[in-house]
Amino acid sequence: MDPFIIQLLARILLYNNDLQTSYRLLTSNHAHFALLEPLLKEVDLLLDNTYNSSVPFGRLAHLAIKYNRPYIFHVALKFGFDDWNDALCDACHFGISPLVDQLIKKGANNWNLALNNTCAGGHRDLAQLMIDKGANNWKESLDYACECGHLELAQLMIDKGANNWNGSLASACAGDHRDLAQLMIDKGANEWNWALIYACEGGHLDLAQLMIDKGANNWNWALGAACYGGNRVLAQLMIDKGAKDLDGALAGACEGGHRDLALLMIDKGANDWNKALTCACEGGHPDLAQLMIDRGANNWDGALAGACRSGHLQLTQLMIDKGAKNWNWALKYALINNSFQLVKLLVQKGATVGLIDLDNYPRLSPQIILYLNSLSSS
Repeated sequence: MDPFIIQLLARILLYNNDLQTSYRLLTSNHAHFALLEPLLKEVDLLLDNTYNSSVPFGRLAHLAIKYNRPYIFHVALKFGFDDWNDALCDACHFGISPLVDQLIKKGANNWNLALNNTCAGGHRDLAQLMIDKGANNWKESLDYACECGHLELAQLMIDKGANNWNGSLASACAGDHRDLAQLMIDKGANEWNWALIYACEGGHLDLAQLMIDKGANNWNWALGAACYGGNRVLAQLMIDKGAKDLDGALAGACEGGHRDLALLMIDKGANDWNKALTCACEGGHPDLAQLMIDRGANNWDGALAGACRSGHLQLTQLMIDKGAKNWNWALKYALINNSFQLVKLLVQKGATVGLIDLDNYPRLSPQIILYLNSLSSS
């Protein structure tokens, strides 16, 4: 896309308080995100008190940290971002030590969550800093280190007392790290079926075969995982081994968005169209949802809830057009998903606002809260 067009779109979207759309346009790669910086400088200069502060600048802060753009992070702060612990986790994950120090001075203190992110990112010095500050969730951090392939940090967590060998074996299989998987096995891991599922979902044939050699034999669950992950070789291997839950596998393929595997399961005999439709909606895949409808699916309310779980406006509208009417059930998922567009659509269709307890949704955007409050007071 031409950089001038990107800037023009960003300008329009920013002034219309639709940052979420602009993110999709501007963060597809590092170069596009860089174009936000001069634009935000201009916005900063032109800013007045009428600007709508309900725009989700927490997401902007996350992207600023991810791409190491200090000025954009400063703009997020100016617009009211103050979730220091979330920012600390991001800074630890991406290894930005100066920002970690700043955030601690501002009040960030969730050392355990920060340690998880540090182990995921592979930053030994920051991991030690979090430990010195008081972090002690060795087991969970071991899982992160194993999934992300950081042997040194995994060993550090083990030295500190982590001993969740089975969970960490599954994590190592999910991340395709044979050395860490072997380390967990040497330590005593023996939940082969659990690890097989993660290996199949990740599409890691070598580790899947290792788990089979060790004794894994839950072919049905592994087939569903392979279909969800989109790995045809592993799916066929599980079928050859004796997997027979084709409907579960079809649902997995639909949720994962893999049409070829969905068709393979149908060819093999799968025919639970309603379950597969709901899963296609949960995964946000209109083509597979339509395929299931063409086959005979008609559980519109279940599929509507699935569409709201994924935050997919097109699928939500499709289920409404087909006849879904359980607005209140769907509204709960729209609120969990923090989607203003879906909440507004469902309320307009008839969802009962009076049944909503905002205390059950602590992370709602200010835009949704203002909208719901305006309806309650009218």
